[in-house]
Amino acid sequence: MFRYPHPALTFIGAGLAALAASGLVPGGAEAWPLALAGVAALAPAAARHDPDLSDAGGDRPNLDTVEERQEGAWRVYPLDGAMQLAYRDVAGNPSLRRILARELKVGPGKVLLGGIDAVDDGYRGFRADRIDLLVDVETGQTVDRNILDWLVKRALQQAKQRRKGARREADRAE
Repeated sequence: MFRYPHPALTFIGAGLAALAASGLVPGGAEAWPLALAGVAALAPAAARHDPDLSDAGGDRPNLDTVEERQEGAWRVYPLDGAMQLAYRDVAGNPSLRRILARELKVGPGKVLLGGIDAVDDGYRGFRADRIDLLVDVETGQTVDRNILDWLVKRALQQAKQRRKGARREADRAE
C-alpha cells in the first residue's frame, strides 16, 4: 500500500505491541493513546488507498433514498461513511474497529452507531458512549470529544443533503 512504511504505522505497531505485552491489564492503558495517534495519522492515507473504505469502492449502497424512521422507541437516522473507532466493550477491553457506518439509532438512554465491521463483514452496533475516538476515514477528521454530538450532527447534515438533492431532482423532472 505504501512504498515506505507510513510513520503512523510505526505508532500503531508500537502501541499495539505494548498493549499485547501488557496483557490488556491496567498498565497497558499508557500504550492506548500511542495506537490511537497512529490511527488518526493514517486515516487520510487510508481513505486514498483502501477501496473498501472509500467512495472508490463503488459497491456501497445508495443511501439517497433512505429516510429517517421510527422503530419502536428508537429513532433511526441513516448515516453513511467509513470510520475507524477506538472502542471499549462492556468489560472495558479496548479495540480498534473499522466500519462502514449505515445508521445512527437514538433510543431511551442509548445511542448506537450501526455499520458493517470491516474485519468480519458483519453488521455491528456500537454504543456511542463507549467510543473513545472516532476517525472519519474519508476526510481524516478525528473526533475525541463530544463524539455523540458529532455523530448526530453528521446524520442530520446528511439528511439535509439528501432532502436538498431530492428537491433538485424533483425540480429537474418538472
